[in-house]
Amino acid sequence: MNQTMFRPENFRITIDGLAATTDKVSKVDAITFKQKVTRDQIGNARVYELVPGAMELSNLKITFNSNAVDAIRDWHKTFVYDGKNDVTQEKSGLLEFLSADRSKVLLGIEFKGLGIFDLKGDNLTNNSDKIRNFTAEMYCDNIGIKEWMA
Repeated sequence: MNQTMFRPENFRITIDGLAATTDKVSKVDAITFKQKVTRDQIGNARVYELVPGAMELSNLKITFNSNAVDAIRDWHKTFVYDGKNDVTQEKSGLLEFLSADRSKVLLGIEFKGLGIFDLKGDNLTNNSDKIRNFTAEMYCDNIGIKEWMA
């Protein structure tokens, strides 16, 4: 069986209407899923059935350089400051994990109902030679597995 080498830097993220920003994403923070399990204690059974409870999803947090901030800054301004944050203003996205040669998609995670609530730039000091990075944080209503290719 041939194993495919996965490297953390081999990913591609797309968010509707934000191609200029997502092309420059250098980091995606960890995404966590938590689901509680509860006991169905109705009836006269001795061993009660375990049933899935509520699911908790973490926020999507991306880091990109300042050359690509305009599109996401406009969305942030409209969504947060102008108050146009209903369901029609939420976006969809896709995070794809790629093979070592970046030719095959190994796994895709689909995001639905993305809404931005935080946009921050790095603090820079005088005489700094590095490009300023920005971090955007978005809530997500629904996450699912898009595809799996081995």
